[in-house]
Amino acid sequence: MRLHHFLFVTLAILLASTGALTKPTKRLSDDPVVPGRNEGRSLRITNVPEKDDNDDVKEERANFISSTISKISSKIPIGAKLSWWQQWHKDEEFIKMKLGMQGLKGEALTKHHNYPRLVGYLETAEKNWMRKRARQGLSTYSIWKSKGLDAKITSLAQLQASLKSEKFQFYKRYVVAFDDNVDTLSHSGYYQLSRLVDEDATEMEMLARAQVWGETKRPIHHVQEILGLGVYEKDTAILLKNRFFNHYWEVRYNLPITYVPPTRPRS
Repeated sequence: MRLHHFLFVTLAILLASTGALTKPTKRLSDDPVVPGRNEGRSLRITNVPEKDDNDDVKEERANFISSTISKISSKIPIGAKLSWWQQWHKDEEFIKMKLGMQGLKGEALTKHHNYPRLVGYLETAEKNWMRKRARQGLSTYSIWKSKGLDAKITSLAQLQASLKSEKFQFYKRYVVAFDDNVDTLSHSGYYQLSRLVDEDATEMEMLARAQVWGETKRPIHHVQEILGLGVYEKDTAILLKNRFFNHYWEVRYNLPITYVPPTRPRS
């Protein structure tokens, strides 16, 4: 077992032990609490719970555990901590706080020495999210629609103008994750997604998928499979009659974009 894995396990055990040793307390007064710095402390100090015989021992043990956790935590590499937080799905604000970047914006944020770590963490979190959704069968059209691209892009010209936009780039990354999952399942021979094309997918969303296939140079048989064209069809002239395959072909081989009459993809 690697050192940081051992430290993870030790830390988890100690955290669990701390929780087990800490006795929950109830507020004994209904008096209002002082806001701000003293929030959570009662204005009254007379209602102090009576200590039992083991309180001193418990407090001493809790202090020891807290001190030990602090010492262990300081020795865990930041990369290992980020991996741990990734497993617990910690959000951006939590990571900023842990990296000493809480509240920073603009250049103060981007020039911070931990900014590359933050970017890497968020990119990994996004990849994990997309892979999980792709395995669950979330369609590319669902992402297209959730980003409002169905309303924004209604023509091939608008599609070309939106290729660099943040929303389209997010959609593109999901298409790549979805396609990677399709390839993985196809090669496994055990399982395959029942639906490769959403039954509600629009012409423009399918053209957008073809755009991504072309840019990422997906194999021809992959595109044929998703479009339901038959993976054994070798006649390019026949394949190019399909609007989406034609667009994929033109983008992949950097050919002039031409108009092909609309065709409905087979699901």
